[in-house]
Amino acid sequence: MCFGASDEKELKFNQTIFGNILEGLIRNIKKTKANTEIITIIENSIKSEAYINTLKKVSDYYDITYVDTIKAFINSRQGIDVLTEDGVNPSEKGYSIYIDAVFDLIKSNIDNKREPGFDERKPLLFEESNRFYTAKITTEFLTIGGFYNSVVACDKIFMKSNRSNDYITYEVKDSQVLGVTLLGGPDCGIVDIYLNDKLIQTYDCYAPYEALRHVLISDNIGVGTHKIRIEVSSIKNAKASDSNVYIHGLITN
Repeated sequence: MCFGASDEKELKFNQTIFGNILEGLIRNIKKTKANTEIITIIENSIKSEAYINTLKKVSDYYDITYVDTIKAFINSRQGIDVLTEDGVNPSEKGYSIYIDAVFDLIKSNIDNKREPGFDERKPLLFEESNRFYTAKITTEFLTIGGFYNSVVACDKIFMKSNRSNDYITYEVKDSQVLGVTLLGGPDCGIVDIYLNDKLIQTYDCYAPYEALRHVLISDNIGVGTHKIRIEVSSIKNAKASDSNVYIHGLITN
């Protein structure tokens, strides 16, 4: 189970929400099959000490072993320019250190005859993690202005537009968690996200490579019915080759 620099950025350096999500995932997996062996990984790119401490705290709480690739990089006594391609993403040499660290931990767990388990009676370390037990994606929109349904990527169908102010609206009822699944890539623009007609988030979909983006909009929007509007912004990242916005659907629970 890995948490990296992109995830750190998506959660806006909020380690409390990160702890909720991480613990929710662990408890959901363990409730399904208690003897599942989970290994958490501290990526070399993580900058926030708070995130690292939260990951260690949750891992220790559930008796989960973790791989610290930051420490592994330091112990290799090699420069960051050798171990990464751009200061963040590992190079071939960096990935070889990742592999060695993960396999060394697996071997240690086997040698120590670890027997993973799960005591569901334990109190939650983060009381709100139950919000992240389950999630679903809805692709049914309320209204649409300008977007068209034509793009298949990452095994999903996306609505697409590159014209400013084109939009899709959704209606959400009684969901605590709210997110949106977008496509990031070199030709991607910026979206403005409105909750009940109020701008609550602007998200830049540009990325140097194509990848899914599961963006957390709110971890507690409140009970009742809410209107979500996702709109193509009139501005874009200078690095982006176009202003394309690709929307798959909303994430709710």
